[in-house]
Amino acid sequence: MMILLCALGDRTAATAARALSEGDHLIFRAASASAALTLMGAQRPSLVILGGESRQALAASCRELRAAEGYRDTVVVAVGSDRPDDVRALIEAGADDFLAEASGEDMFRSRLVVAHHAATAVAARRAVEQDHEERFESTVRDARVTTAALRDLSESLATTLDSIGDGVIATDVTGAIVRMNPVAAHLTGWTFADAKGRSAFDVLPLFDGESRIAVESPIKRALREGVVVKLPPHTILTRRDGAEIPIADSCASIRDADGNVNGAVLVFPAGAATPHATGLPILDGKSWVSPFVDAGHRGSHPLAATYSLIVATFLGTLGLPHILVRFYTNQDGRAARRTTVIVLMLLGSFYVFPAVFAVLGRLRDPSLYLTGQTDSVVLVLPHALIGGIGGSVLGALVAAGAFAAFLSTSSGLLVSVAGAMAHDLMRGGVRTFRQCAVVAGAVGLVAGLQVQSFDLNMLVGWCFAIAASTFCPLLVLGIWWRRLTWVGAIAGLVLGGCTSSVAIILTMAGVGQRGWPGVLLGQPAIWTVPLAFLAMIVVSRATPSYLPTDLESKLLQLHLPEALRKA
Repeated sequence: MMILLCALGDRTAATAARALSEGDHLIFRAASASAALTLMGAQRPSLVILGGESRQALAASCRELRAAEGYRDTVVVAVGSDRPDDVRALIEAGADDFLAEASGEDMFRSRLVVAHHAATAVAARRAVEQDHEERFESTVRDARVTTAALRDLSESLATTLDSIGDGVIATDVTGAIVRMNPVAAHLTGWTFADAKGRSAFDVLPLFDGESRIAVESPIKRALREGVVVKLPPHTILTRRDGAEIPIADSCASIRDADGNVNGAVLVFPAGAATPHATGLPILDGKSWVSPFVDAGHRGSHPLAATYSLIVATFLGTLGLPHILVRFYTNQDGRAARRTTVIVLMLLGSFYVFPAVFAVLGRLRDPSLYLTGQTDSVVLVLPHALIGGIGGSVLGALVAAGAFAAFLSTSSGLLVSVAGAMAHDLMRGGVRTFRQCAVVAGAVGLVAGLQVQSFDLNMLVGWCFAIAASTFCPLLVLGIWWRRLTWVGAIAGLVLGGCTSSVAIILTMAGVGQRGWPGVLLGQPAIWTVPLAFLAMIVVSRATPSYLPTDLESKLLQLHLPEALRKA
């Protein structure tokens, strides 16, 4: 045990040393409390005999020692020449006892022995507490190591399960779902968070596709009989969203080391037929990875349909309002060309994102392909990638951005159409503009309601096809062919716009579902664009008298650089 003699006179220190000489002790001596703390360092004495010149000095030394780290359980005995009037002040300052030197050496030594016993008891208690604390910390460390090992094992099993190409669902002995990998979640329409703890019989409602009679759950039989169970042919699974998909699976019981059944595992084989929603075309593996346009899922001449869509998107870009408006909102041709190039670069980078969204949607939520709800991939991806509050916030931002883009685009087009109608067809004026805006908005609203059942990608392709069949021939021939007349331009615009629009309307009406009619009507740009070019050329050559008299100067002005024209 360590004993500290602090601020004691030589005689008092010698008396204390003799009184505490019995036993294996380490006795230290310091001139003051501050010096004692420096001397002891990290060591903590069990007993401190503390002296002082006055009661105030004793109280200050007691408070200084008690304030030091580790001195809370140390027994502190204050020593003075005479007993002070108020011992309570010393006790409140931190002293455990007070000894008066004037009480005699025998009394002084006996009181020190009592203090020594008390300090010994405190030291023993401290040793026991320290041992218990070390054992507790060791137990906590072992528990943390075990928990970390179990967590690593659980994460490894979860990673393995999630990496399996088959859909896997595991249940406990009661049939409650305890594990589900992403493939199974996509097939059933249930997230693991929602399905966990639920009865597998509720998550996997099955029935026969021909008789429409409910099929007994393979999990129930596997739990009851402990055997491997396979589903009969033509079994249909009703997903959470109500869609019905054909499935093929097998179920086996999970047994413990003693052979007792304590759960079941249901597997949807990776080689099974691709699930699909009832009413949608059945797609095999080749159809899923095919890069060709399927002309509205008609399965006819995909190469021709793909090239037609390429013609529409490449040439239809000339007619986008994002491009044309550049030539009305810039002060000169150089600025118009510069901003047009910038817009084209932005559009080109934008075209990358649909492919990125498609890949992410295919990886994170293939159920969109199963149910045909692919247009909602932009709103679904935030929840699939992030989830929780972050996914909800990101989804809200995406929805707000999409709505803002819709409003800005539709309002811009509405203003353009209304302005053209009011200026070119009516008498002009603000009131006429407002009336034209109401009419154009009503027509657009009615037309939009008629096409809401079609996929967004089809509608976009059709818009590009109409633009490619009208604006593209007009711009190309108007800039580079000096024999284009206004009669030929109108003829090409009317013929290209009408033929592409009629083809699209017939497709909407269900005309030409298969074969070449399905391709030529569903993706008309491959023939309506050349037809519009041909109409403008033929009619212009037939009407040379309608060429403007200042044609040469206009073309020269159009093609000369800005600097030469100003000169």
